[in-house]
Amino acid sequence: MGYAKPIWNDVTSCGYSKSPSWGGKNDVKTVTYTGSSPSNSEELAKVEISRKFYDDIVVFNFYLDGKLMKQNINLRNKKVAGDFVEQRKKDFINSSNVENYFNTNRKVSKLLKKK
Repeated sequence: MGYAKPIWNDVTSCGYSKSPSWGGKNDVKTVTYTGSSPSNSEELAKVEISRKFYDDIVVFNFYLDGKLMKQNINLRNKKVAGDFVEQRKKDFINSSNVENYFNTNRKVSKLLKKK
């Protein structure tokens, strides 16, 4: 395996004897098509994962067909994701509310004090 990637896709398929797993650094986009061949297929879904840095946390965003569905929040360890904090399925963190997240999240406050 090459160097570590912060976003990793572990792929399983009946068409491969070995997993064609792969990763990305800041964002990954996968488009899935269904049909009888590459030229006779229709798009089924777009999946996108992106990484955003906000002060002392790293947020991984999971989008399905352009809609934000989940976030994983990790502490920031220099330029990489550190300890996992939580997964969110609503009340998502963004640049306009990240300051409030730091002020109201006790778990993040405790973990940051340990640093």
